[in-house]
Amino acid sequence: MVGARGPAGGAVEPLMPTASAVSGILAAAIVLSVTLGGCAAAPRQPVEKFTRIDGEHFRFVVTATMLHPLNSEQAEHERLDTLARRVAAAGLCPAGYTLTRRPALAYGRINEDDYAVRDVTYSGECTR
Repeated sequence: MVGARGPAGGAVEPLMPTASAVSGILAAAIVLSVTLGGCAAAPRQPVEKFTRIDGEHFRFVVTATMLHPLNSEQAEHERLDTLARRVAAAGLCPAGYTLTRRPALAYGRINEDDYAVRDVTYSGECTR
């Protein structure tokens, strides 16, 4: 500080924080951000679960997201391709299969501006 004088009339030197003080402040800031960050709702991870119910029936649950929305033919095609690969990998339905249900269940939005994410459940049975 130019021109500043202390109580004894001497020049006042600006205080510089020590390295240990800076480290302490940074550590406290990191702990605080991690602690507060844990309070925020974590985004729900997309689901992709194939369940073999018995020798002829299966269920496939997959999440439709903003990148793969419900109203997209391309996204639906990708979901059905994934389903076909999962059925084949399970060694189920060698003669093919028929989808019996396909409800899309909304679980809501985290924020008002978010895309409404939905889980789509495909139920099917093997062709005889």
